[in-house]
Amino acid sequence: MKDEERSAFMDFALLRPTRAWVRPGIVVGALVAGWITAEIALAAAGGGHGWSSASISAIAIALMPLTAVAFLFREADWAMWLTLALAAAGILFDGILLVSTHFEGWRYFQKAVGAGPIRTVFWAGLWFGWQAVAWMLFLPAWKRWKYGA
Repeated sequence: MKDEERSAFMDFALLRPTRAWVRPGIVVGALVAGWITAEIALAAAGGGHGWSSASISAIAIALMPLTAVAFLFREADWAMWLTLALAAAGILFDGILLVSTHFEGWRYFQKAVGAGPIRTVFWAGLWFGWQAVAWMLFLPAWKRWKYGA
């Protein structure tokens, strides 16, 4: 394998997009994932007759693309602070979702799961997935910043 081929392969393997269209594509993909998360959450809310607390997760339409931007610029120092803010926002909105669901009544959550278990699992994967990405980006950046590694 030539050095050029090896470099291109490593860029792909390490998710370092080099093509001009890939970076906007990742952000657009995250925007679409955020939109899907918001749509599923609003469908679960059922116009106020379902699990209305889920509508809090519609914020994903903004947070998922920001996570994609943090991923693309993960080597920059400011990206560490962005991922910290995103991870903290994830914890905050999870707490709001939990408290809101508790006060609304767990029966609405159970009703939403009963009406569409696959949809609910898909929503949970998207909702918690972006938060996992934010933490996976923050922790190595913090280690690099703190220890200079």
